[in-house]
Amino acid sequence: ELNTGKADSNSSVFGGHSTSGVFGARGAIEYRMAMDQVDIIPTFSFYNPFQSNTLTQDNLIASEGATETLMDVQLQFHAPGFRAYGDAGYMIRGSGRSALATWSGGGEFALNSSILGARLFGFESVSNDADTGSTPEASRVATLLRLNGGSFKYYSVNPHIIDSEAYIEFIFSSFWRLALRGGLTLSGANSASGYHAGVDLGFRFGNTPPARQSTRPTNGNNVEHPILDPYLNQFHEDTNDGIDQKMFKPLPKPAPPVKKPVAPPPVQAPIKSTQRIDPPNFPNQQTMDEEREQQRLQQQLDEAEMSIQLKVDKKKKSGH
Repeated sequence: ELNTGKADSNSSVFGGHSTSGVFGARGAIEYRMAMDQVDIIPTFSFYNPFQSNTLTQDNLIASEGATETLMDVQLQFHAPGFRAYGDAGYMIRGSGRSALATWSGGGEFALNSSILGARLFGFESVSNDADTGSTPEASRVATLLRLNGGSFKYYSVNPHIIDSEAYIEFIFSSFWRLALRGGLTLSGANSASGYHAGVDLGFRFGNTPPARQSTRPTNGNNVEHPILDPYLNQFHEDTNDGIDQKMFKPLPKPAPPVKKPVAPPPVQAPIKSTQRIDPPNFPNQQTMDEEREQQRLQQQLDEAEMSIQLKVDKKKKSGH
């Protein structure tokens, strides 16, 4: 992030001053720990100024002119169509400047193709500036009166402020976005009080990382916009990499087995009452007696025949 701008001041005593250019650059790294509806985002950033501020300079002071190391933790809650967020941090500044405790809190609502939000933010000095005291501090105040028309927005001793801001962000495509913002100072000490307005123009280039779970609220079309990048939901995977994409298609599910129809059991015709039913053919007692009598007579005949045969044999033997 580059800090650029143009500023003018006018004093009835010291006349007017102006300045413009690139005043510094900031780099940051953050890591998002996503849960069901709450995200925790620790952030580390470092700001390096391209010019420093002195008590003898003649150009208008349009930046703090000191290094800034910020360690911050952001907590956000997201629900359909809404996101609430807040953060707290600690900033260490160089050139003998006071350390700051930073904070902010706000919320956003999703519209069709834009986001509407508002927040409160500020900081508090938690250590003394190197120029704290009657004589050094008076020299800083005199420099601000001479160059900045008495504005304490930059280069003040032990500042404190509570500010407000409302904004609307328009999303044109996966590459462009535009945000309009403005706010009003609510309270503070050793800092500038007034209103402020700004325009943010965002452009993304290069390869887009895969979309993750959104932390921005959803709009009416169920399109989500992540907090770190409102265009990740429009990510499309590049499949023109020389690899046959059919290899990654899921295998078709096997067809269920065809069940053969089961023939119903044959239905036996009911027996009519007029139909004759023959009883089973069991032997009766008379038949059994007749069979026994025949067997007895046959046995007697066999015995008589054997007796006759024996007698004949004996006669033949006696004749010799």
